[in-house]
Amino acid sequence: MNGNKLFGRSLVVGGTGMLESATRFVACNSSQTTIGSRNPDKLAKEIGAHGLKLDWLAPNDQTIAALSKLPEFDLLISWIHDEAIWIVEHLENRLNDKGRSIRIHGCASRDPEILIKRNAPGSSQISRQTIILGWVNDPQGQRWLLDEEISTAVIEGVKHPRRKQITAGTVEGVLSLEL
Repeated sequence: MNGNKLFGRSLVVGGTGMLESATRFVACNSSQTTIGSRNPDKLAKEIGAHGLKLDWLAPNDQTIAALSKLPEFDLLISWIHDEAIWIVEHLENRLNDKGRSIRIHGCASRDPEILIKRNAPGSSQISRQTIILGWVNDPQGQRWLLDEEISTAVIEGVKHPRRKQITAGTVEGVLSLEL
């Protein structure tokens, strides 16, 4: 690591939309940041990061080859949908021996069985944290978390490595939001 940065290398996958503020925070606290997404270039250029175009919807040799060429990372933040869960193993394989993986999940992961399916066991040498995104109950009813609320939860995970699970919003009760 250089200077007073928290991390040497970091990799953020799925961080160009709702996680943009968290991605910016990570970039400010890393010597080198890589952003993996379908369209990483604009944000990567803005924050001095490397962009890595990833299409994780279906396993393919091109994606796996691109991931295998990445250097080792100290920190991985990933928000991966269920249909792309296959990529998590390949991403976590790029972490160094003391690396941290922060996995972000929707509110269905409050169910331990679903969380296990979405968070398959990784290497015993890395540290894994889980962020579960819920909703907010307010006087007008329920609402999904705002981008900043989501990023704040992820930043809390980055700042507090001993917190193995962070829940943003509430996941208690019945969710009655229109989907």
